[in-house]
Amino acid sequence: MCIVHSTLRDATTPYTKRYATLKQSLMSMTQIAFFNSENAPSSKQIEDHIQALGYNFKFQTQFENISTTNELNCTIEETEGQFVFDIEAPSETLEENDWINISQNEFNKVIIFNWGADYSAGAIIGLISLALIEFCNSKVYYLDDEMEYTKQMLLDDTPQFLNEIQKHKNRPQPKSRPITTPKKKKSFWDKLFGK
Repeated sequence: MCIVHSTLRDATTPYTKRYATLKQSLMSMTQIAFFNSENAPSSKQIEDHIQALGYNFKFQTQFENISTTNELNCTIEETEGQFVFDIEAPSETLEENDWINISQNEFNKVIIFNWGADYSAGAIIGLISLALIEFCNSKVYYLDDEMEYTKQMLLDDTPQFLNEIQKHKNRPQPKSRPITTPKKKKSFWDKLFGK
């Protein structure tokens, strides 16, 4: 069983208060997942599950168990996503988040995802969370508001992320201007001596 906590939903979903903050500035998001490493899915299992949901998803690197890696390189709908994460014992995370009602003996690992305002990473981490629900009986929470994520919320978020990715792809690129060297201004002394 895995439990995933996310601050991504808060920053990227229009019906939360902090969505506007993401629009105004770059942010850092954190998502944590408590799990037992012996139950964690492989890259193939995660990939197959996400593809069964109807998404064009592929890991660039393969792993036997998500707890055996610390970096994910993926593509979602032909957009690359990359992020790193840490895996550690859950005790410190549980102490820092005392509202989480989990026994310290219930899980042997916690995975901590950190990423910036990257919609592809948001989509990928949300989809991986869905796979963790499927394979680990995960419970998913939104960390800042201490609310539980439902499977349906995660399913609803993914198209929003993908729409944002598409908006950025469709934006016209600025035209490049030729590089010109500014004319050197004559110094006072050059003007005085007629140079």
